[in-house]
Amino acid sequence: MLALAGCATMSTPAPVVNPVAISQLPGGTQIIPGQGVGPIRFGESIDDTARLLGPGEVVTWNTNPGYPNNHFYKGRFWGQYGLAAYYNPTDAYGRVEFVEISAAEWQTPNGLHFGMPFNEALRLINPQYPPQCRDQSGVGHYCLALDTSGVTIQSQSRTGPIQFLRITAPGFSL
Repeated sequence: MLALAGCATMSTPAPVVNPVAISQLPGGTQIIPGQGVGPIRFGESIDDTARLLGPGEVVTWNTNPGYPNNHFYKGRFWGQYGLAAYYNPTDAYGRVEFVEISAAEWQTPNGLHFGMPFNEALRLINPQYPPQCRDQSGVGHYCLALDTSGVTIQSQSRTGPIQFLRITAPGFSL
């Protein structure tokens, strides 16, 4: 199940989140499951997103490195906004399929956001499967939950802050 969080790579250190820059983006600071995050909309191309947010940092994401069911994605990371958008490189249109969020300024209408306690976030989602907390060799302890609307949250403990928040396009599957 940890493979759902995947393995993201960047070539340089990320810039610090800038709340003022976030507040000046078009589209507000709402996470709308199934639609997008702020100015990023599912189904639009990564090129359109980069024209709006700037070039960002090139990133990649592997769901299960070294295993046969590995899925590879490319994307752009905008550290000042706490956003990364990913697409499947085999898609000729480069449509955004999921967004990872690393800034508390982005919130769902009911208040779910990056950094909030995992156990509080569980009250705000409708888990697709029972949430799991477990130990994994080489990774340590983690708690993971997937919402039916495409929200994934992960923390190092039941009461710890969300350290991984992903929103996926409708119909997305690994």
